[in-house]
Amino acid sequence: MRPLNILVTTHGEVLAHTTRALMIAEELRSRGANVAFAMRGDKTAIVEAAGFEVHDIVGVPLKDVLLRLRKGNTKLCSNSQAVECVDADIEILKRERPDIVLSDFRPSMAAAARSPRTPHVSLLNAT
Repeated sequence: MRPLNILVTTHGEVLAHTTRALMIAEELRSRGANVAFAMRGDKTAIVEAAGFEVHDIVGVPLKDVLLRLRKGNTKLCSNSQAVECVDADIEILKRERPDIVLSDFRPSMAAAARSPRTPHVSLLNAT
């Protein structure tokens, strides 16, 4: 039986989301899965230092998310940012063809994973 190919996506500017996903990825790798990340941000270095391949993927800058939340807007990004993220997610899923994708603070992945019919597990913002 071949090992599972797992793609992990997270918000690479937020330490909690990155390290939570990293801990799960390390456990999955220890059980024989092939695990890679798709993320962008300064926390990417932590994931690379743990020996994981990281694919750069467009995301909503943390400053944009925080600005919207401070203004009382529960919508985390603009419509154009949402479309850009879903498109990027679909592209990486088609290119990497994981058996499953795990996301943490990547709300666009729930919609994107439906297109190539990739099983999706969300640690945050579950749908």
